[in-house]
Amino acid sequence: MYRRGSAIISFFVSLVFTLQAFGTTFIEFQAKDEARRPTWRGPVTIAVSSSFSDAAPNLVNNSDIAGAIARSVQAWREVSPFEIRLVESTRQDVSPSGNAGDGVSLLTIAPTAANTLFFARSDSSPAKTRVFYSRRNVITEADIVLNPAVQFSTDGTYGTFDLEAVLTHEIGHLLGLRHSFVPGSIMYDSIVQNGAVDRVNTAGSISASDVSELRSLYGDSINSDDCCGEVVGRAPTNLRKGAMVEVWAQDTESGLVKAATTVARGRSFRLAGLGNGSYSLYSQARIGQRLFEVRELGIVEIRDGSRSSLQLESSNGRQIASIVAIGVGGVLADRFISLQAGTQSQIMVSIEQGSQVPAGFVILSPGVWIDAASVLEIDHADGVRTFLMNVVVDEAAAKGNHSVCYSDSAGARSCIAGAVGIR
Repeated sequence: MYRRGSAIISFFVSLVFTLQAFGTTFIEFQAKDEARRPTWRGPVTIAVSSSFSDAAPNLVNNSDIAGAIARSVQAWREVSPFEIRLVESTRQDVSPSGNAGDGVSLLTIAPTAANTLFFARSDSSPAKTRVFYSRRNVITEADIVLNPAVQFSTDGTYGTFDLEAVLTHEIGHLLGLRHSFVPGSIMYDSIVQNGAVDRVNTAGSISASDVSELRSLYGDSINSDDCCGEVVGRAPTNLRKGAMVEVWAQDTESGLVKAATTVARGRSFRLAGLGNGSYSLYSQARIGQRLFEVRELGIVEIRDGSRSSLQLESSNGRQIASIVAIGVGGVLADRFISLQAGTQSQIMVSIEQGSQVPAGFVILSPGVWIDAASVLEIDHADGVRTFLMNVVVDEAAAKGNHSVCYSDSAGARSCIAGAVGIR
C-alpha cells in the first residue's frame, strides 16, 4: 500500500490541451507484406522551397530556419546508408494526390491553396508528408508540407512547434519510416507545443528503434559485420476483434528499446535491423482504449544477421489499467521524460482511475531504478491516479530510451516502451 499525500501539485495536462498528432503518410497503411514496404533506390534529393526564405507568416521572426533544416537532414545522414542531398527550388505546392507526382521531393511552408487544402479544416497537425511510389514499391517522390495554419520557431517560443523536431520527424516519413508507439522516438505519432513541457521533453530524437527500422529497409550505414538480424512472427487470428499488438525488443544487458512494431490480428510482424546481441521481447495488446497485460516473450540471440521466429500469445491476456501520463517538474504529458545519468529525480506517473492499488513501479533497466519507499499517491484531477516517486539513474546507465511499467496486485504489468530517456 502506498502513502497518500495531501498536497496538490500545480500542473496542466499537455496531452489534453497541447498534444498534436503528426499527419499520416501514405506509407502508413499500404504495405501488408513487411518485406515489401516502399523504399528509395539511390540518393535522395530534397528540394527546399523558397517559401522558407520569403518571410513566411507562421515562422517566428529570427528563427534559425537554415540551421534547423540542415540539422534535421544531417541527423538522418549520420544513420543512413545513402546520400541525402539538399537543393533550392522556387516551387511552392505539394503535388496533388494520384499515381504520380512531379518527381520533385519538395519541402514547403508556402500558404498556398494547394498546401492549405492538404490539411482538413479541423486538422491542426504541424506537418504532413505525401509519398509516391511505383508498382515495384520504389519511392519516386515525397513532399513535406508544414501546416500554414500553425506557428513554428527554433527558440522555444511559447505555443509554437519546434521546427527542427517537426522536420526531423517528417524526413523520417520521406525515407519510408512509419509512426512509432515509442514516446522517445522521433517517429512517435504526436508532438507537444513549446511551453507545455520542458523543452528537452518536447520531442524525441532519432532513437535506437528508429535506426533499427531504417536498417530494416536499407541495411547498415557503416557496413558493420553484425547487421542486420531480425525477429519475425505473426499475431494469432484468435485474438479479439480489433486487437492491435505492440511488440518490442530490448537489449537484455542495457534495457534499451532497440526495435518496436505494431501488428494487427492475423498479420505478420518483423523486428529487423538488429545488431549482434541478446534481446528481451515483450508484447502488449490494445483494443481501442482498452489495454491488456504485458507478455514477456523470452530472450533471443542475434548473431551475424540471423533470423529468429517468435510466437505471440493466443489471447490478449487480462485487461489492465494503462499508464496515461508521465512527467517531471510537475508537468504531465503523454510523452517521454528525459533524465540525466548520475542523478536522482522525482517523476510523476498517472494511471487510469478505478485501477487497483499498484503493487509496484519499475523501469526495465539495470541502471535505472525507482525507490519503492518514495512512492506517494497525490490528489489529482478526476479520471487518473497520480504517484510521485524518486528515480535514481546510475552514472553508467545506457544512454537512450527505457521502458516504465507498473504492476497491479495480481501481478499483471502495464508498460510504456521507451518512455524514459537517459542522456
